[in-house]
Amino acid sequence: MAAKVCLVSLLFLLSVGNTKSQSLIMELGPPRHAEQTTDRLLFPRFSVGVRAGLANSNIKLSYDGYRYYEHDYRTSPLLGFYMQMKLGSPYFVVRPEIDFLSRGDRLSFFDVHYSMRVNYMDLRLPFIFRYPVSKHFAPYAMIAPSYCFPLGGKISYTDSEMSSTLRTSVSDATMAKNDIGLLLGAGVDYRMDFQLHYIYISLEAGYNFGLTNTFSEKEQDGQTQIDNNFFGAHLWKGTRHNRGLEVALRVTIPLDNQQPPKYNPPVKKPVIPVRRDTIVSIIRDTIYV
Repeated sequence: MAAKVCLVSLLFLLSVGNTKSQSLIMELGPPRHAEQTTDRLLFPRFSVGVRAGLANSNIKLSYDGYRYYEHDYRTSPLLGFYMQMKLGSPYFVVRPEIDFLSRGDRLSFFDVHYSMRVNYMDLRLPFIFRYPVSKHFAPYAMIAPSYCFPLGGKISYTDSEMSSTLRTSVSDATMAKNDIGLLLGAGVDYRMDFQLHYIYISLEAGYNFGLTNTFSEKEQDGQTQIDNNFFGAHLWKGTRHNRGLEVALRVTIPLDNQQPPKYNPPVKKPVIPVRRDTIVSIIRDTIYV
């Protein structure tokens, strides 16, 4: 008899405790950190965007004779367009893009000045690692190989003492037909939510390393020269590589979800509480069996 009473009491306590705990879960809903974590990791699968900023460039010359010359960086605007794709998770993104910018340098030694400006079209493939720290902020690092095509430009030589200036256009006679580069950079994404859609605003900076020699074959074999008494002896010796710092602002528009992401908690079935008179009836029947 005592065993029956203990068993029934235990069942009663368990049923009441389970009912109260489930009712409490229904009232409070899912943990707050679950909603924050979900919002932080949401990221569109496909996006398009535009990139605009400034490129500050110069050239690296390997021939030892250039160490006496003064270099002056050349600053130019840059403009690019891209498509952004998520690689399975919000942490890894690939962003094929096309950029238009100018590169070059200014060399000077006393009264002699050499200037080069080359317009480039870059085909880039940045691989990006993002780390979302909140719903709105995500810093990222990127590595971007590029294949670059010169689209023209100007090269000039001025001798102030001789009051002479020589100019020529950039072509395959004065510039390599292509250049391979590598850009290393970092930035931060900021998500702006609107009523029916959202966009990403990003600020980034990177440094471009030209990996191939930009001297043309005709320059180095002597077929093409800006003839002068000062530079002519070694202007095309060694190698010439592009270098430069880029700072840009991006605006990214998601294509697959124009509604601001929201957390949808799982639907829980309502708990039907056990009536007290039912419990009393069960206890009475158990005792008198």
